Amino acid sequence: QGGRRIEATYTVLPEWFHIAWSTASICWACIVTKLPLVSGLMLAHLCFSEDWQSHSVASALLVPSAFIVLMYPVALSIVLCMDIGSKWVIIGRRRPGSYAWDSSSYCQRWQLYLSLAPLRSFE
Repeated sequence: QGGRRIEATYTVLPEWFHIAWSTASICWACIVTKLPLVSGLMLAHLCFSEDWQSHSVASALLVPSAFIVLMYPVALSIVLCMDIGSKWVIIGRRRPGSYAWDSSSYCQRWQLYLSLAPLRSFE
């Protein structure tokens, strides 16, 4: 009550949207993080089919491991494309200058982009 209220000149996204966006970002990051392991094991399952007992122990360990290792560059490529694409979709081309929170949506869009950080910290 003590301060004056300033109306923004752009549409301010509601709090529920930010909560849903952050939750979806964390869920998507979890899915992408597990992508190499799950897809590598699924490819190994397809490779061995129903006849997995006829293979040696070495091939039963090496084939899934190779698929898992080969899937990491695929997952990293997906993360890189999503990161670059989300920057261009959310923020667009960066122009020099100052961006006041009450006259430009840049700060809000920047926070939406930053909430995708769990995706960028692929481990």
